[in-house]
Amino acid sequence: MGKKNYLEQLSALIIDDDIDICNILKEFGEILGIPCSYITSPENLSETLSSKNFNIIFLDQNLPKYKGIDLIKKRYINPENYYIVLMTGDILSEEIINDLLRLGINEFIQKPIKLSDFKKAIFNAKTYTIEKGNFIEAAKRLEKSSIEFILDNNLSLIAPIAKMIIRNIEGLNFTSNTKILHTAIIEALTNAFIHGNLEIHSSIKEKGFEEFSKEIEKKSIDPKYKDRKIFISSYLDKKIFKVKIKDQGNGFNWKEYIKKLETDINFNVYGRGIKIIKNAFDEVYWNDVGNEIIMIKQSSASPIE
Repeated sequence: MGKKNYLEQLSALIIDDDIDICNILKEFGEILGIPCSYITSPENLSETLSSKNFNIIFLDQNLPKYKGIDLIKKRYINPENYYIVLMTGDILSEEIINDLLRLGINEFIQKPIKLSDFKKAIFNAKTYTIEKGNFIEAAKRLEKSSIEFILDNNLSLIAPIAKMIIRNIEGLNFTSNTKILHTAIIEALTNAFIHGNLEIHSSIKEKGFEEFSKEIEKKSIDPKYKDRKIFISSYLDKKIFKVKIKDQGNGFNWKEYIKKLETDINFNVYGRGIKIIKNAFDEVYWNDVGNEIIMIKQSSASPIE
């Protein structure tokens, strides 16, 4: 399917118990030429999803009888089939955001939702799904693959990029569970964004997740940090899968950090992400500055030479 055909078929489902929000988003869809349907209760979700070929789901986090994320956990919504935008009025902590990204949420929109927010989500969904189709076709004939991205300093872009990268290795002999690698890549990208480009130390979490989230929001619009980029490269052949992620922050003393992580029990609270990365990949190391991580996974069919 080409880009033109895909865009003509793009459609969205809105799941929110507030009828006013549903109608507003449907009007946004009409403005952008995107057909939108909505349901105010998930009771008939299966029938609704099977009735049309939806590409995007705008999902309310706080439904009366369910948490929106529960619909994904219980597999009423399969995140592999849709670009999922979670709508919430809550301030989400880094830890909650990472958990939601791992479950398959692609993007977050803060209520009240503006037309610009909706338009951005639609654009990201188009980009992601087109690239997803391209990767699937390429993977069928894969001998060697090298991909590079330059990512804006935007948390909502992390999940789509991580999925694009990981989709390339599905079906190959690197792991029986690609979700492990997907989770690790999300952790590395999140670290590059929050701790690298925004230079926010994990110890701020001790002040509470609300304070931590406010710090992320404040620095995301600060001229000193907001235009920084994340540089990503992914290499894949029959033997190895390698991912490099570099931010524009000041880096960190990773050797000392790893040593503390292994020896200081009290320090473990800050090292959850790096532990996930090291457990997923066979080799993990950083450049001298500490602002670039290199992660390598070898194929189970062939050792690294």
